[in-house]
Amino acid sequence: MAFLAGAGAIVKREDRLEPWFSVPFGIGMGLTFDEIAVMTELDNPYWESEKLAIAQAGGAALGAAALAVRLHHRGARAS
Repeated sequence: MAFLAGAGAIVKREDRLEPWFSVPFGIGMGLTFDEIAVMTELDNPYWESEKLAIAQAGGAALGAAALAVRLHHRGARAS
């Protein structure tokens, strides 16, 4: 829920600082999701969590696409 709230807050900003806030937010999300396998105590989290890695990549791609669409629409609206 915290990630959804953070992403929503970044997307709703109106001061053109979305890229500056989205980079550290995305890094934090990636680092957190990377440690989920460790927190669930799997024997070898970096080799047994391929499904999680695919889900993370998909989530990151969707987030990047959403931000790209948002920024594109803002640029088109400003011109």
